[in-house]
Amino acid sequence: MSGHIHISDEKPSSINGYNVTAHEKILEKTGWNIYDCVGGSIKLDGTIEFRSKSINEMNFGMTDISETDLARLIEMKINQMIKRRHHNDIHESYYNYGRSKSSYIYMYT
Repeated sequence: MSGHIHISDEKPSSINGYNVTAHEKILEKTGWNIYDCVGGSIKLDGTIEFRSKSINEMNFGMTDISETDLARLIEMKINQMIKRRHHNDIHESYYNYGRSKSSYIYMYT
């Protein structure tokens, strides 16, 4: 399964009284369809997590998909991106991990 990853330093916020998650902001920015995506985060220590109430719960019926084959695929792809550090593959803000948490969305095709 091939796919695309967008990593961002977006943070949750409130717009006109509506709470917007970091993943929802990334979806808006990329124009990707929520039904084709998985959401997660990269913690300050570089740990990759697979939790997203706004995306995963809708698509998989669970917030945390860490025990799935898809999660293992995403982790492998993110680790490959880290090794390559190629600007066409990874959003610039990821290079700052360790300073702030990053959120990601994986769109599978």
